[in-house]
Amino acid sequence: MFLEGTWLTLYIAVAGTILGFLLGYIIGIIQDIRINEGDSILKKGIFKILKAICRIYVEVFRDTPMIVQAMVIYYGSSTLFGIDLKPFNAAIFIILLNTGAYMSETVRGGINSIDVGQIEGAKALGMGYVPMQMWGTIYPLARGFVRGTIFPSLDLPFAMG
Repeated sequence: MFLEGTWLTLYIAVAGTILGFLLGYIIGIIQDIRINEGDSILKKGIFKILKAICRIYVEVFRDTPMIVQAMVIYYGSSTLFGIDLKPFNAAIFIILLNTGAYMSETVRGGINSIDVGQIEGAKALGMGYVPMQMWGTIYPLARGFVRGTIFPSLDLPFAMG
């Protein structure tokens, strides 16, 4: 029984973290989109609203402990909205949201760490800056995967079930 619980906990932690990486990558790219002067008013408005939503999401989920998020989402979803989340699904969802917030900042930092001269050189060669950005984020993402998300999320399923 102990081994079964251990494997289930590791599965939840890894699945939530991988899904959080995807969410974090998307949010990190959205946060780094540049709004140009020549863009239409509609495009500027949509991106400003989208960036504000992403910024609020990142600030809320980075500034609160994961166990508090778990209690609010797991118990609050059934109390306020009548949604009966299973502990397994709730744990993956909470880890996804928490990891996504942290990883979005890692991705955004990796994009901003590239020197302007390197970006211009890559564009002159017909490349984008995504390969360079990947090198700036691979190590921090791997470190965040092990130290920042897997270990804190191991106790989450026990607290809800």
